Formats: sequence, structure tokens, C-alpha cells
Amino acid sequence: SSGINAEWPLRPGRDLDMVAVCRYVKKADTPPKLCCLFPNVKSYCATLMMVELPFSNDIKKAEFPKLKTSPQPDQVSAIDKLIDCMDLTTKPDFKASEISNPNIQRRYQCVTHRILHPEKPLPEVDISHFFSIPTFESTSDAVKECHKHFNIKIVETKPKKRTAGEMFTTDNVDISNDIKKVKKEDISFDELLGSGVNIGTTMPVQDFKLACSKLGAQPACMMMCDVIYQLVEHQGDHITDCLWSVRACCVQEGLFDLFNDFLKKAFKSETVQKICKERALSLIHKGECGSSPISEVESECFIRGDELLQAMEEDDDDDLLGDL
Repeated sequence: SSGINAEWPLRPGRDLDMVAVCRYVKKADTPPKLCCLFPNVKSYCATLMMVELPFSNDIKKAEFPKLKTSPQPDQVSAIDKLIDCMDLTTKPDFKASEISNPNIQRRYQCVTHRILHPEKPLPEVDISHFFSIPTFESTSDAVKECHKHFNIKIVETKPKKRTAGEMFTTDNVDISNDIKKVKKEDISFDELLGSGVNIGTTMPVQDFKLACSKLGAQPACMMMCDVIYQLVEHQGDHITDCLWSVRACCVQEGLFDLFNDFLKKAFKSETVQKICKERALSLIHKGECGSSPISEVESECFIRGDELLQAMEEDDDDDLLGDL
């Protein structure tokens, strides 16, 4: 009865010369595919062959640009000869119906070799072991004729794109080693963008150290200041660590003007004021960088407010009265 039941889909297609349109679902939770089934009846077996069909939105109309120049008859003839020489259907030893699946044959070869020679490594893959590779001796003349009628040039391959792991190979770079000093007038915004180095808000300190080694101290500090502005605006993390990192770099490289100007602007934020007062983080003074015009007392006044500055002015007035 199973043979009779299996024959019912074949009869309509065989008798009426028609196909059956169906939906095919490979496994659960996958979208269905539109297919058609048609009978394939042989003397030794009868099967249904399935062909996948496209949906309406799968059909795309491809438009190709027209050729600038029409091919010459000699060029068309040369290409026709090349195609005829490379036609595999004319090769007697290369019939698809008589060739076994190389993948399956390779598995059989490996299993057999492992049983007969368990201690030896598997043999190298030799595709000629499974079927004879066709030769194209007669194509040399056709290729020469194509070279004669076509202007063939060697096109250089595009450079391989680097991955992120290849671009950023150095981790935990110490900013104290090999920091390149760059003049402020030599730095442009386009150069910073084109360098491929960026300081993010997820791990800004690590990115800052990498930027120092790649770009130099000054452009890296400028980028870090912009990141701190973003963190303050969106109430992000790592603000304290970022402030200390850029300050340490500016002290070491003598970039006191850059940091002091930045801190004066950022100090307008209550978040930055709170961090500076709690961590005693202030302007870079002469004690840290001899070229800085800011004294140590003025640096303390900056984070403590005007009380100390008023006391200094009163002391100066007393000294002036004493001199009089």
C-alpha cells in the first residue's frame, strides 16, 4: 500500500504533463519557500524533483550600462572560439552524470586510510584521484587571438582591508614613552579624522593613551577635552579619570595653556566643580610646570573660590599702607 500511496503525486504530473506548486519549510521557525514538484520517472525508480521558485519581490530587474563601443567582428569571433575550446560538454572524460561527489569520496578515502593505516597521517587532497581533470591544450591559440584583438591590461588588486585587531595592536600604551610633540598650528581637524584613531566614551582613558602614541600629546589632549565635554553633558562615567589623565599628560608635555583654558571653560559645570573640589584638581601652576604663568596660590584660589583671593588682596593692601 505504501507504494500505491507514493505513486499518487506522480500520476497527474506524468499524465497531464504538469507540475505541482508547493511551499517548502526546511525546519521549524524558518520562512517557507515557494517550490514546484515535477515527476522524474525512470525504469528503475520514480521520484519527484523539486525546484525552488522566486517570490514576486525576489525578482529584480537588473539594468546594465551600454557598451561605449560596439565589438568588432574579429573580437566576437575570437571570443566564440575561446568559449568553444573551453566547453566541457565536448570532453568525453568529464560527464557530470558519471562523476561521483568529490566531498563524499574524500570522506570514504579518509575512513579507508584510517582503518588500514591508523598511525599515518591522512593523505593530501588530490582531486585527480576522484575524476580526470580535462585539459585545454587547444585554448592557447584562442587565447593568443584574444590578446591580439583586445587591449588587455594588468589591473592591480585593491589592498586588503585591515581588521580592527590589526589596526589597534597595542594595548595599555604608556603616554610617557615616545610621545610626539606637534605644534598647534600644524594640527587640522581633517587630520584628526583621517588618522583612524578615535577616543570613545566607553574606555576613554585607554583610547587616550593609544591616541597619544599614534598622534602625539597635543592632538590627543584636544580630542580628550571634547570627550570630557560630551561626558559632562550626558552625565557619563569616567569624568574624573579623564580629567586626571589629560592633566598629567599636559603637565608632562608642557601643554599648560591647553589644559588651563579647557578647565576654565569646563568649570562652569557643577559636575566639574564638584570633582575639582573633592579631588583637589586645579589649574597647572609653576610648581608643576615652570613655564606656567599661574602661581600655586592662584591655582588654589581657582578651586576654593574667591575667599582666598580676597584675603590675598587684603594682605596686599596692608602691605601698601605699611609702605606709605
